Amino acid sequence: MDAPVIDRATFEKLFGVRRRRAIQLLHFFGGYQADRTFLLDRRELLRQLEPLAASAEFALEQWKQGAELWQHVEVPAVRMEDGRLVELGSTELLPHRPDAFFTLHFPKNPPEKQHSHFLYEADRGTENTTRFKMKLRGTSSSSRTAREARVPTTSTASVPC
Repeated sequence: MDAPVIDRATFEKLFGVRRRRAIQLLHFFGGYQADRTFLLDRRELLRQLEPLAASAEFALEQWKQGAELWQHVEVPAVRMEDGRLVELGSTELLPHRPDAFFTLHFPKNPPEKQHSHFLYEADRGTENTTRFKMKLRGTSSSSRTAREARVPTTSTASVPC
């Protein structure tokens, strides 16, 4: 690439991110807005990415997001009694739609601890508490099911944006 700067659209394609995340990252890496376009000096981006690429501590091995992660999980049906959830003895299907799934590889760890798997849920403050609790029940059930099937344990990271 011979261009001295990278615009938002190019950044989105290079890193496989959507508009909002691209703008956040452009700001993080020292980008600036020129008229209605976000730009980033290409050499500055490369300078900041080189130490990350050279780090042998860990590497992002896998990243998935969007509809390929969507599923429904069967969970015990519950109702609220005196401020506590009480199981009803039946089950219900809940949507399980994490924002992303990623795997980190730690090459210096023992072989059985080289991979860590995460579900990422970005909390933008746009959902009410009831809906967010339902999401957590679906995620918890999905993780429990994965452990029972001997799939590597998955952690959930809920990050305020």
